[in-house]
Amino acid sequence: MGPTVAIDWEESSGKKITIPIGLGLTKTVRIGKTPVKLRLEPQYSVVRPDDLGTEWNIRIQISPVIQSPFTKN
Repeated sequence: MGPTVAIDWEESSGKKITIPIGLGLTKTVRIGKTPVKLRLEPQYSVVRPDDLGTEWNIRIQISPVIQSPFTKN
């Protein structure tokens, strides 16, 4: 028999962990001259605390894209 690995999903404070998975869409658009990344991602929590954790959530991300200071123009 091989070794057995036990995982304790509870923290020492008694709180349980939440593990969401999701699939999102990302689109880059220009606002003025600045490119901006827009992302929308619904997530489902495959592991969550009993009756306390959220089952579904939506992640919304808005990120301006800036030029790298380490590259030459």
